[in-house]
Amino acid sequence: MVEAFDLLLRDLMETNTLFGGKIVVLVWKKDDFIRESLLCSEIWNQLEKLQLSKNMRATKDPEFCEYLMRIGDGKEKTNDHGKIEIPHSLIIPFTSEKESLNVLFRNTYPDLYTCCTKTSFITSRAILTTKNDFIDEINDMLISQFPNTEKVFIAIDETIDPKDQSEYEDFLRTLNPTGLPPYKLTLKKNCPIMLLRNLNPCEGLCNGTRLICTDFKPHVISATISSGDFKNTHFNMAEIYTMNMITPDTKDWTCKIQVVDKSRPRDNKDKTTKYQVLILQDEEENQVQATIYSTDITYIEKEFAPFKTYLVSVAHVKVPPLGYENSLNKFIWTLDKNIIVEPVEEVKPPQDPLPPPRRLALTTFDTFEYQPKEIEFDVLAIVINGSPSTKTTTGKRIQEFIIMDKLKKPTKLTLWEDFIDHEGVKLFNQLHDYPIILARKIGKSSTAAELRTIKTIETKLVSYKMKSTTPIGSIMLIPFEDEVISVANIQAQPPGQVFNVEAELSLSSKDQRFSVLACSNCKQLFTRYNVRREIYCTSCHRSTHLIPRCQFEVTIKDNSGFATATVSDEIAEKMLHLTSEEIYEICFVKLEHFCCDSRNNHFLHSSAVATVCRVLQPFDVAMWMPYVPVLFAENENIFSYNSSYGYIQE
Repeated sequence: MVEAFDLLLRDLMETNTLFGGKIVVLVWKKDDFIRESLLCSEIWNQLEKLQLSKNMRATKDPEFCEYLMRIGDGKEKTNDHGKIEIPHSLIIPFTSEKESLNVLFRNTYPDLYTCCTKTSFITSRAILTTKNDFIDEINDMLISQFPNTEKVFIAIDETIDPKDQSEYEDFLRTLNPTGLPPYKLTLKKNCPIMLLRNLNPCEGLCNGTRLICTDFKPHVISATISSGDFKNTHFNMAEIYTMNMITPDTKDWTCKIQVVDKSRPRDNKDKTTKYQVLILQDEEENQVQATIYSTDITYIEKEFAPFKTYLVSVAHVKVPPLGYENSLNKFIWTLDKNIIVEPVEEVKPPQDPLPPPRRLALTTFDTFEYQPKEIEFDVLAIVINGSPSTKTTTGKRIQEFIIMDKLKKPTKLTLWEDFIDHEGVKLFNQLHDYPIILARKIGKSSTAAELRTIKTIETKLVSYKMKSTTPIGSIMLIPFEDEVISVANIQAQPPGQVFNVEAELSLSSKDQRFSVLACSNCKQLFTRYNVRREIYCTSCHRSTHLIPRCQFEVTIKDNSGFATATVSDEIAEKMLHLTSEEIYEICFVKLEHFCCDSRNNHFLHSSAVATVCRVLQPFDVAMWMPYVPVLFAENENIFSYNSSYGYIQE
């Protein structure tokens, strides 16, 4: 074993020196082990032998130490049964469990009430138990005899699956596994505690370090190291709050955050105040909006670097003004000179940084038309082309770029005014590298982008740049691809891909529904509800009205096969020669049956009792086909698409 350890160190240090040149201390208590192993080793003669010459434990209680030595050497007297009798001076007579323990406490900690402030008195005594079962009981009884008011800290137990929390929460409270504090930790001032983790060994905070409690706050234990090289060093063992725990009434809090978004300083509408907005995220991926105002922007401009981790304490927390609520958090923070901002690598003990953010809700280009004007959203795209800055008729500067998302759908990105001088210059100078950007807070009238440069040059991109650039140097938006595919190849297209199909169309079912209700704001469909009224939409989280949308299914067919697609909105209305309002009134107000059937090459109108028939011919649908792409819709699986269903859009 020793030789293997020697070879391992030599291999690691790349040297033939004994133990790789490292100082190694080997300690054995059994002479027979040394005789049978180490003496036979080739390295025995290379070792320096040291022997202990003084029993350090015997200096303060030599009588007890001699007693232990006699037992170890087998020289202590035994009774008639061969048992060693413990001296009566070392035994506390048993009367009752509570009374005997109180006698033990009085003998171990005499005059505890007056001597508890003396560190040496507390740390030079200890009570050992044969089993861990009695430790918590003895600790609670002894803590109760300390003066001062007790402070109780309650643990928070969480199940791996949040759905199991209510079922197992009471059971988890009964568990006190080894190596963890109890569920209910009761402490008093001047009582001793011991660390169970290596927090910062360089500062003396390691497993087994003994400390004396000096003060308590709601989530903070203040303590002083009681022995060793770091004796009398004071530390605050603070609990790190999550954002959801912090309210305007929370005091002395500290939160571990990461900056996931940081805008440039801007002026308010009146040009009287400058402000800067940040999005902060904690270790549970909760987010909050934080704002810095006026001179405080310069004061802390070196802090809060994007994607860096900090410990932030006592920022000003408040409820947002009416009309300025945001979806991130029910509170907003204000960062000023009175906050404490500590990079995690600078605190004592140093803490690990938070992992890169994963919470990023990206919006695809095909949903732009449904985005309300007042809502901001994020996109991830590649910049394909761009033009120099120009001025609008009102004199404002703009700069246009063509960007494309992963669905290969191009759109225009417009930068206004001061964004041109920063993001615009960077993008325009790196067009040849086709930079990928994460554009944050995209809106109808303002855009901010953070640059992420990735060199991705493809032949298609170069060709598209040439086609989308006009002779005068401006840019125009054109389709990225004009390829027409067969119906059989639809399934092979990437999820969400927009493409063109030439095929014959027919109605999938003559008795299907031709009208559905949708949210007037986000266009979320409510296919099982037929009553128009005001609702609270769970998709866009606001009160909206239900409005009718025209939608029906068709079968597309060519020589290679067939598939099912959905025709909706304006195209559907043009095909039926009816508006969505008219179709809804027929189906759900007049309660008349809306029926389509394929006959001849024209529309036939037939009447029956309580029936109105609108007959749709394949020709009427097919006439629109060369002008519409087919966009696949998601099925029940989050990241997969069903090849047998799709949407037809203009």
